[in-house]
Amino acid sequence: MNQPVAAVSVTQSLQNLMNTVFNAIPKILLFLVILVIGWLVARVLMQAVATLLRKLKFDNFAQRGVVGQALGKSNYDASGLIAKCCCGVPLGPRLSSESPTTCWDVILSR
Repeated sequence: MNQPVAAVSVTQSLQNLMNTVFNAIPKILLFLVILVIGWLVARVLMQAVATLLRKLKFDNFAQRGVVGQALGKSNYDASGLIAKCCCGVPLGPRLSSESPTTCWDVILSR
């Protein structure tokens, strides 16, 4: 009757914790590398799309219609807004799990 109900080895538990942490570090670093590369590719793509649209004088075309009036009241130009939509750049803070955060979320939700 002298047996403990649950025999816990503190050193084994700490060793398991350290193994788990050290095994997760390469995965975390790989995630960060992929995140940074993806962000850089998105920024380059966004700049390329914006430059192309500006060279095609897309802003002049957009200013002629109702879109020009709406964009006149905002901080965006037509080329920059389309470029941000193409790359899925966040529009603002996420208010809830159902609220859209990128242009694609708004377009695809309809």
